[in-house]
Amino acid sequence: MLLINPWIYDFAAYNFWMEPIGLLSIGGVLRENGYRVRLIDCVVSAPPAKLRRYNTWKIPKQILPKPPLLRDVPRRYGRYGISPEEFLSLLRR
Repeated sequence: MLLINPWIYDFAAYNFWMEPIGLLSIGGVLRENGYRVRLIDCVVSAPPAKLRRYNTWKIPKQILPKPPLLRDVPRRYGRYGISPEEFLSLLRR
């Protein structure tokens, strides 16, 4: 069973309390019932060697065009997390 925590699409994202607890709980129940479980987390990649204050790190961001409804917001919009190429690589494993 493959569980996927999707990317964040927003103006900002912080990695406080970012673990996908719901998916991890579901995965635990599935595993207890005999399923092979795998999780791809598109948001939280491996932390860098040097962490920031409070053991946080910057989530990678790819700038994207804003959805039409958000075009007047004066901030850069993007996808936070691993690259689509990294996702596809993880998916093929």
